[in-house]
Amino acid sequence: MSWNSARRRISAAVATLALCLVTACTPGSNGPDPDTPVEVDEYTEKIAACLTSVEDSTGPATPLDGDPGDTATTDTEAGVSYRAYGEPWESFDLSWQTPELQLAFTGGQKLLAETGTDNTSNWAVISSTRMPNVVGDALVTDLGCLGALAVADIIGMTGYRSGAASTKVLEQGDREVDGRAAWLNVSRYEVIDDRFESESELQGTLLVDTDRGVGIVYVTIPDARDDLDGLIQEVFASVRVL
Repeated sequence: MSWNSARRRISAAVATLALCLVTACTPGSNGPDPDTPVEVDEYTEKIAACLTSVEDSTGPATPLDGDPGDTATTDTEAGVSYRAYGEPWESFDLSWQTPELQLAFTGGQKLLAETGTDNTSNWAVISSTRMPNVVGDALVTDLGCLGALAVADIIGMTGYRSGAASTKVLEQGDREVDGRAAWLNVSRYEVIDDRFESESELQGTLLVDTDRGVGIVYVTIPDARDDLDGLIQEVFASVRVL
């Protein structure tokens, strides 16, 4: 994958798209009615707009290079592996799917962060998936553009709680994993849900260009377990391309 001035020219449009997608989930915004779902065909068109033809590189991105750990989760479909942890972490046996891109998170690990007043479990999660085939079929992709779509859709998946929600981006930009182009977003997603002590989650989303398309590694930590916040960077630094 290569990058050039075309990426810089569309960066403002990408930022605007990300803002619109995120604020659409926030009551009181000027975005679309949050009760009106975006049609999947509209997302397909937006994904297609992220596929660009580029000529020269903008220079090296920040590499993510760290200890892969003694054990790893291997996701052959996504084309990546990443660090796995012992107890109290356990296998991720939930089935999460985003509402628009229908990104299916089915593997990885989970940890019980807290139990709600109605006995609902609130989980810290490390998981992965693959972007839709239309992305993998493309010769060149703009990961920042795709990342804006993925992050907004993941927030749509995790924004099931009642009450207002807002998102603060803490870190975002191009990265490099195993010599491959990657893109990282780390955000604080705020929620209002009287069932839980947590009032926010620290969420990280990493997109990586692989031979299998674009793999996604996702980590979320409810603030009831904010002692685990540093794990997000540790996991992303451990990612390897299969």
